[in-house]
Amino acid sequence: MSTLYAQVKHEITISDVEDSMFAQVVKGAWADFTSDTFDLQNDAIALITGPLPKLDVNHTLPVLEWARYSASADEFIRKSQTEGFTSKTKLERLRIFKSQLQSANGGHTCLAPQRHLQPVSDKKQNAGQLN
Repeated sequence: MSTLYAQVKHEITISDVEDSMFAQVVKGAWADFTSDTFDLQNDAIALITGPLPKLDVNHTLPVLEWARYSASADEFIRKSQTEGFTSKTKLERLRIFKSQLQSANGGHTCLAPQRHLQPVSDKKQNAGQLN
């Protein structure tokens, strides 16, 4: 059995501000991810929002896609740090995610496994089949 841990926000700004809504979302997602009931093999975490600002569509969603389709966290980080692979703006989005994850997990430098960073649009295409 699969469980989708979801948060719904009408609007959100991807931000590294410590007391922002995005920070609260990441902390909630981290709490779900590290709970005893979260099944790494079957469960997923989603943030469901209204329309995203163009900046996030163009620079955040691609970063999530790269994470999703990387074989490991090491591969994802290595690709993102390869000169010419990505833009400074996308690297800034990655830095924001890393910063918020570190805040949520007590300062550790690890990222959550990439398979959980799948955009909801992909979930709709695979309705009922969570990876």
